[in-house]
Amino acid sequence: MVQATKMKGWMKAGGFGFLLLAVLWLTGCAGTVYDTAGDPKAKGLRIQVNVPEGWEKDAVTNRDMLMQFVRKNETTIEMLQLHVHDVDGVEAGYFFPAGNAEPQEARHEVWKRMIGKHEGVELVSVADTMLPDGRPAVLADSRMRMNRELFTAYARMKMLYVYENEHMVVATCGSCSLDEYRGEVDRLLEDRIAPVCQAYFDSLRFVE
Repeated sequence: MVQATKMKGWMKAGGFGFLLLAVLWLTGCAGTVYDTAGDPKAKGLRIQVNVPEGWEKDAVTNRDMLMQFVRKNETTIEMLQLHVHDVDGVEAGYFFPAGNAEPQEARHEVWKRMIGKHEGVELVSVADTMLPDGRPAVLADSRMRMNRELFTAYARMKMLYVYENEHMVVATCGSCSLDEYRGEVDRLLEDRIAPVCQAYFDSLRFVE
């Protein structure tokens, strides 16, 4: 009962939104297409992603976030997000396998330093990948623990980073809860919602 009360209080207080701010986060069933057309926060890009049924649109928590959809369970919150950040062509070479990029090992070290510099954040893995349309991308998996006044929160997030026209597009799929449920959060991301994350990432497309 105490844990459930803490969880509800945390949700109402926007605790998970604070959690997500600390790190720059479909199955085959029918869903909806989120389209950034006309959104000034998309910075001139028109991006579309699929959002599965059963996920609710939630308030965005920072200026670079375009959307956030969540699915709340008894002890965990699952989330899908989309961000767009400015990144010039020179900076892109330190992060992405495109153009005059740094060697893979050097780039991955940059990712480790960038993500790992945040207190309580651990980079689980980072790997080069690509979208179905052939665009180069990077997939990062991270864990995060945040100490609050009354509780400690835990999150596990997979983030797909794509470079497009001097912008870094970040599609995030993750789960968070109180720290005592971290085992369940890990199992969610590694097993039960892994197909959701993969389908969400695969659905990311750029409309000319």
